[in-house]
Formats: sequence, structure tokens, C-alpha cells
Amino acid sequence: MQSYELDKSDVTRIKTALNGSDNQLAVILDEYHASEIAILFESLTKEDRQRIINLLPVETASEIFAEMHEEAHPEELLFQLHPDKRTEIVEELDYDDATDIISQLEEHEQKEILEDLSEDDASHIRNLMRYDEDTAGGLMNTEFIRIQLHLKKKGCYRRNYQTK
Repeated sequence: MQSYELDKSDVTRIKTALNGSDNQLAVILDEYHASEIAILFESLTKEDRQRIINLLPVETASEIFAEMHEEAHPEELLFQLHPDKRTEIVEELDYDDATDIISQLEEHEQKEILEDLSEDDASHIRNLMRYDEDTAGGLMNTEFIRIQLHLKKKGCYRRNYQTK
């Protein structure tokens, strides 16, 4: 795992950019990794966090949610978002990360989020929510990659990436 070094100048830089336009802020944010932004969130207001999340592509926003510490209350930020943006972010998250965040919400808030998801995504998350957070079931990720044993690296490369 890569380590990210942040200092007061990074916080100052983001806070200064928050006083500017959305375009200026987006340019500055593009220089930071999602993990760094998640760390920076600890020193920002809820309103500033929401503005940043709404500016970022869904992929980056979901990475930030996955990296946020529980004490930063990613569930509160998620629930405050527009339902469409919220749904896109949850669908981009791994099921175990989505479950960790959604399970911190009140039951009616959980229901609201799950109702907006595809049936498949909602089903996976509901199944994981049945387990206590610190049990094997609560820690597992149900997603996996299937690889056909008969395929060879060289054959896949030629078949899928051959140029003319």
C-alpha cells in the first residue's frame, strides 16, 4: 500500500481552492489521490466535503468513501448527497465497503439507499448486513474474479489485443 504524505500546506491549499470556483477547485483536487483527499476531509466542514464529492467523478468519490475513517462519518456525507449521486457512488463501491458505510445509518436511511440500488446490488449488501461487523461474514468481500484454466497468457494477449 502506498503511503501519502500530507502537511498543513495541503490543507491550506484545498481550503484556499474552496474559496474559488468549482473549476479551480477541480483542477487542484485532480493533483491529489483519493486517499489523500479522504485524509484532508478530516479537517474540512461537512459542506466542503459535500461540494468536493459532488465535483469529483464517481470513481474517485467512491474511492474516497472507501478510504474515509469511520470517525469522519462517511455514512452522513453519503446520505446528504443527491439520491442519484449517492446511488452511483454506492454501486461503484465494493460490497463490503458499501455495507460498512450503509450499516452505520439509521434503518429508514438504509432502506432509502437500498431501494435506489439495483436489486442485485441491494441483495448483496443486505446479505452482508446480516453479519456483525467484526465477524468473518462482516469482513468478507463476496466479489471474485473467475479465470478459465485453459487460457494461456500469450493466447489471451494475441486474441484480445492484436493490432492490424
